[in-house]
Amino acid sequence: MKSKKLISIIISLCMVMTGIMCCLGCDGEKPYVDTSNAAVPGQFDNPEIAKAKEAEDDAAGREHIEIPEGAETIEIDGEIYYPIDSLEIDFGKYGDDAWSKNYILTGDVDITDRKDGIGFVIDKIDYSWANIPFTGKFNGNNYKIYGERNRMLFDFIDGAEISNFVLSSELISSNGNLYKSVLFCGLALNSTIKNIVNYSCLNDSDGVIYNSIKCEIDNVVNYGDGIDMSGTLVRGMQACTVKNCRNYGNFSQRTNGARCFGAIVGIIWHYGEYGSTVENCENYGNLIGNQYVAGILGRVIYSADTIDSEQVKNPSRISDCNNQGNIYRDKLNNADNRFQYIGGIAGSGPKIEKCTNQGHIYGFESIDPQYHASKIGGIAGAAISVEDCVNQYELVLDSAIKYSDDICGYKITSYY
Repeated sequence: MKSKKLISIIISLCMVMTGIMCCLGCDGEKPYVDTSNAAVPGQFDNPEIAKAKEAEDDAAGREHIEIPEGAETIEIDGEIYYPIDSLEIDFGKYGDDAWSKNYILTGDVDITDRKDGIGFVIDKIDYSWANIPFTGKFNGNNYKIYGERNRMLFDFIDGAEISNFVLSSELISSNGNLYKSVLFCGLALNSTIKNIVNYSCLNDSDGVIYNSIKCEIDNVVNYGDGIDMSGTLVRGMQACTVKNCRNYGNFSQRTNGARCFGAIVGIIWHYGEYGSTVENCENYGNLIGNQYVAGILGRVIYSADTIDSEQVKNPSRISDCNNQGNIYRDKLNNADNRFQYIGGIAGSGPKIEKCTNQGHIYGFESIDPQYHASKIGGIAGAAISVEDCVNQYELVLDSAIKYSDDICGYKITSYY
């Protein structure tokens, strides 16, 4: 009898537990399981690739303008240049107008322990800050910059020409300095920056060039990877032309609110008639992020008086650009529960013409129902117009994603 009673109790307990589990299955929602191909920051980074490329280019040889030993000046294209062996311009040697003169490097430069950038000089008399730009020409002569940097190389230039710099993989950032996050130039006005090659790591960076206004940026090439970034080659620009630039590095978007992330240009500020152009640029690196992420341009921001219900009469423009890098949703960061403006060429773009996307867009195959995702396109997440463009891969997206298309997810007709 006792055995039968025990068996009855066990059966009763099993039935109770089964009922509880059934109720949990009925009343509780199953947790979302991410089955997409989203990536984690830094997943594709490999600094050895940039180092190997630097060694390969070194072995192939770099072209330098020959400077006679002991020469105090040389002439290049009818202009006088001062040979210099560092990135510290001596006012005592070159005079109070030193930042309006032309310079050319005579060899590789170790910038470890360098205190100041070029521009925003500390006044020689009372040591107060003075906004004084570099306005001359500085030819890096294809020599390498290496060592520990505690700030950008050029803080502020206006009407200048900066060219032929090689930023070595042995150029590393020191800690604890606000200016370390910009690699090459902080603010460029009315200037030309051309023929810059970077092999160094861009982690925690605002990009190679931070802000530029009315500038021409030509042939800037990057091989360095970067995690937790808010800028890439050019973080932001207004009324500029960026051309012939290439990126091979893998980038992960900053997690603390960065919203504009293109492998070539992050933001175009389009104010009034002052549009910008990005042309003949290429991206080969993988990008990881969640908002305004694209192979060429992250976003165009128009001023309130520039665009209304009609299209911009003279829009900024992206033309003849190519993206071969893949774009991935960041698996670890939910971007305030919003994933939006993702495109092979532009996240939120201007007029886009004659561009090709050869990269995949991953991580949006399935989306947690609590998140909002919209405006994803093979060429642009959103754009004013897309003409004569080719996207080589069909998007595979969660059915809940709004405004998506293999070419352009959303046509922009008004801003704000």
